[in-house]
Amino acid sequence: MHKFFDIKIEDKIGIWDFNVRSKRVCWNTVMYRLHNTSMQAFNDSFVAWISMIHPDDRESFKSAFLNFSNNCRSSEFEFRLALPIELTRRLKLISHITFDQFAKPERITGICFDLDDHEAIESKCSTMYTVVEQNPLSIMITDANTIIKYVNPSFSKLTGYSSNELLGKKPTLLKSGQTPKQTYQQMWSALLKGATWSGQLVNRKKNGAIYYEKVHMAPIKNKAGLITHFVSIKLDITKEKKNHEQLTSMAHYDSLTGLCNRLFFFEKLQYAITVAKREKEKIALLFLDLDKFKPINDSYGHAMGDKVLREIALRLKSITRESDCVGRIGGDEFVIFLPKIQSTQQVLTICEKIKCRLSEPILIHNNPISIACCIGIALYPDHGNSINSLSQNADSAMYEAKAIGGNTITMFNNRIIISP
Repeated sequence: MHKFFDIKIEDKIGIWDFNVRSKRVCWNTVMYRLHNTSMQAFNDSFVAWISMIHPDDRESFKSAFLNFSNNCRSSEFEFRLALPIELTRRLKLISHITFDQFAKPERITGICFDLDDHEAIESKCSTMYTVVEQNPLSIMITDANTIIKYVNPSFSKLTGYSSNELLGKKPTLLKSGQTPKQTYQQMWSALLKGATWSGQLVNRKKNGAIYYEKVHMAPIKNKAGLITHFVSIKLDITKEKKNHEQLTSMAHYDSLTGLCNRLFFFEKLQYAITVAKREKEKIALLFLDLDKFKPINDSYGHAMGDKVLREIALRLKSITRESDCVGRIGGDEFVIFLPKIQSTQQVLTICEKIKCRLSEPILIHNNPISIACCIGIALYPDHGNSINSLSQNADSAMYEAKAIGGNTITMFNNRIIISP
């Protein structure tokens, strides 16, 4: 019996057994500590136990046992211990009675704990619960199989799902399909090793809206070191993400057409030149200027002129390949670079398609307006091996095309000219 009770179920929980007939008690080691005594000093008798009780509580203590034995199967009550130096300790007993075959009380067993400790733990738990419940960050707890066991109000407010809709489900319910698979692989690789993980996820709310969140996840382990739960603390960064994207867009893209601006275009061209040099490939740089665009602004106003520029940008994007890059570097000046060029004829064919597509009428106030353009071409590395030399030569070819009379394609230095 003593060996049984010496099993550590919980460091702060005392376990006791009272033999009704013999009036002997059996305690685990926590009971001795709670009563400020030792196994050697305690003689295992009910009388000895009563002697440790505060004088004002002894009668109620005995009465609780007697009433318990005669009238009910379970009970709980509080009492004080008389400790040295006029100290007291408040304890609580929770008891259960078993009967013999003749329906007479045989044993009373139960647990005992320090009320002050218990109340301190309860207070701490209550405080922690309040912190989690009222936390502005989203918090989610799952079991080891990633079944959701808890979400705080902030989580529900962010996602649009109530706790009842989430409990018992898996977090994959929130997947948007926009988070890279590699992110999930890195996350689970860390968590299953018992480590924490921090990163960004792109998820979907109940209403279908996409949101971005910065996530800190950690595994929760039991005393045996086994993972029993995962906890996630999440910060909604959607607004910051959109602000960043907007700033990036403003820094890299033309606000009117959405094409690359001058700075970003030439950054991308520099990278393309680096790749082409390594792979021994050719690049075509095109400078494109619209013919007689100013009269459109003068006749129809700048709003209509802007509409034309946006339409031109859409048409250029529709003609070029995904690997090509289109930019706007001035009022009616556009630039295009074409990587992985196989021949001069390929470039000229693309330029002809651009000319034909741009010449298709655009309706302005129900009036069809046709747009012509001049295109100047410079090839890497034939006409320059740097951004500056290529740009100067493509620009020079374009002005040569304009000098000829417009609506013309000119390649730098080779005198290849395609006119209408």
